[in-house]
Amino acid sequence: MPPDTVASFMASLESTSVSEPAGVDVNFEGRWNAWRARGVAHDRAVRRRLRELIPTIVIVAIIAYVFILMW
Repeated sequence: MPPDTVASFMASLESTSVSEPAGVDVNFEGRWNAWRARGVAHDRAVRRRLRELIPTIVIVAIIAYVFILMW
């Protein structure tokens, strides 16, 4: 490319102002934070259910094990 063409090309790039690149979602951060908050709430709900369910499963397993040994 001749130098005058490169210089004119660079000048045209510098004069163009781009507010946002094409395809950029301006609300991405808000949606991402909402998605993460839903994930945290779901994790808390699952852990709460497991805290209630695991002792019950252990007790049932112990009772079943004892009954199997008695047979």
